[in-house]
Amino acid sequence: MGLSIRAYSNITRVGNTPDDDDYDYNEFFIVHGNSVHFEERSTYELGLYSFGGTEHVWEGSYSYYNALRERLAEIAGYPSRTCAEYREPSHQIGACFCKGGVFWELLCFTDCEGILDAKTCTKLYNDFNTFNFPAAIDDSFTGWYNKMKQALLMASTGGCLVFD
Repeated sequence: MGLSIRAYSNITRVGNTPDDDDYDYNEFFIVHGNSVHFEERSTYELGLYSFGGTEHVWEGSYSYYNALRERLAEIAGYPSRTCAEYREPSHQIGACFCKGGVFWELLCFTDCEGILDAKTCTKLYNDFNTFNFPAAIDDSFTGWYNKMKQALLMASTGGCLVFD
């Protein structure tokens, strides 16, 4: 099992969560209990949602995704820190000790079946769009960075970014 990230635009709640998987994945998706907005904590009601557009953003292992986030935290200038749960120094952990900043919502967000709402995606898109990272970054990171930027733009139009 790994992580899958999908962007949705123009979402509308159309009903309660179905008891089974008897719905068209091409027309609907489900908001589970981990819907997160960093200011209000839960902006989407549980249920079945329709959408105007969708795009598969990324799929891979959690460890590789966290390596990408660690690199993002490092180039954003967050300090390397440790904590009780993670004894290895990490820029991502350093970001979570801060009270906000560039990419902060993505770096400090649990990626286990969660949702970033349109307002958070707009803030992150602006971060991705305006941050100038060093040119000497490897191609796989640059590809992920550009894909995330486009997905955040899509999700900022009344949608969300879904982590499964």
